[in-house]
Parts: sequence; C-alpha cells; structure tokens
Amino acid sequence: MNFKLIRVRDLILVNDRGEVVDGNWPVNAAAFAIHSQIHAARPDVVAAAHAHSVYGKAWSSLRRQLDPLTQDSCAFYGDHGLYGDYTGAVLDLEEGKRIASALGGNKAVILSNHGLLTVGQTSVDEAAWWFITMERTCQAQLLAEAAGSPVLIDAHYAEKTAGQAGPPMAGWRAFQPLYEWIVKASGPSMRRSCVWKRGRRPLPMHRASSERGCPTARTSPLRSGGLPTSDRRDGRAPRALGGRRPAAGSSGARDQARNPL
Repeated sequence: MNFKLIRVRDLILVNDRGEVVDGNWPVNAAAFAIHSQIHAARPDVVAAAHAHSVYGKAWSSLRRQLDPLTQDSCAFYGDHGLYGDYTGAVLDLEEGKRIASALGGNKAVILSNHGLLTVGQTSVDEAAWWFITMERTCQAQLLAEAAGSPVLIDAHYAEKTAGQAGPPMAGWRAFQPLYEWIVKASGPSMRRSCVWKRGRRPLPMHRASSERGCPTARTSPLRSGGLPTSDRRDGRAPRALGGRRPAAGSSGARDQARNPL
C-alpha cells in the first residue's frame, strides 16, 4: 500500500512473537525482525521509525556517521550509531539484535546500504521528527560535500547545541506544526472522524486510538506538565505508542474521564 493511502485503520498490532493481535494485514517479517529487537533492547523506547528514504539511503552507502555541519545536524551529535554491515533484507532476529546493539542508547542509527532508523522515548511524534530531520540532515551534508569542503561546528558548540536541539521534548515539539498541517491537508473527513479536538485546534498525535483506528491525543505534555499518556484502561503505555498516566486532576486525566476508550 502506498504511504499516502495508509490510514491508522490499516495499521496492525503485533505481539513480541510476531503474531497479529489487532488488524487485518500480514506481518512484514523484516520490519518485525528489526523493530521487535529494538523494543526488546530499549524498553525506554515507545516508537521507532524506519523507511528507505532517498537521502538516507544515499548517505548510508558511505558507511559514515553524520558530521556537525548545521544547527539541525547537532541534534544527532554524539547521539547516533552506525550499523556497518549489510547482508540483505533483515529477516533474522539475530541481525535485528545487532542493529539494536548498534543503536545503543542513541536516538538514531544509520544502517549501511539500507537507510535510517530513529526512536522516540516520549511519543510517535518524536520518533517521526527525528527521522524527518535526519533525512534532511543527510541531504544537507550530501549537498555541502558536493559543493566543496564544509567546515564542521566546533565540538564544544556542537555538544552545546545538541543539548538544545536534541532532547526528546524538542523532537515532540518540532513535529506539532507538521502534524497540524497533515490533518488540515487530509480534508474534513479526517478532521471529523479521526481527530479529537479541544475547541477548533487538533491535538498532537501522541498515540493512536484502537477504536476505529483514528489518531488521537487528548493532552499536550506542555500544557499538562506530563509526557504523552496511554490510551489503555490500565494506564500502562503500549510499547509502540506509550507514555505515562496523567496525574489526577491534570487536563489529561480530565480528558480521559470524558473520553474513555
């Protein structure tokens, strides 16, 4: 299915054995081999993003980590790994484990001759934004090196900028304008059927509702003082989408009481 046609109702929920527990599509074996081992190795990760994007693929063929050339690239300074092997499509769980090892405690890993993979510790939004900005960072470095010999940002300032541009909430925040644009561009049917709104403004996509497959989020961590919250009745976060339960009396708790799933 083309990415532009995918809706949340087309997604599937898979357990740690690769069995579909919700949804009607088959499991992508390569996706499971990678993502399952990422989550097994990194219980702090609530979402992982991976695609074969053009600039990420091109950069991965160089088998190099990204340099601190721009302010945006500093988000990955000292915070991305390199998986320096390629043996074909990843269908073996053992190779998934090696990719997870190459990721380590970082927010991203470059898969040689393959592409990019990013993770989010707070939300789907965060993982998605790190992937988008890493793809653009690959593009920027390819262009800079094609034009000449780019000058790297000094290590001290690269580390300082990483602390400003690289925290998890920075990734979540940067994704919000893009999410709102996606919702608006998708037309009124999506806004009516798939987005929980407070007033006239769509809320950010921290989680996906299991009910009718609609993206939903009922509280902003910036407003409630907490991280994105879970839709599960027991308050625990689904591994792929999670967060933490809102504190009693917070806007998230009030919204969950009004809109239980």
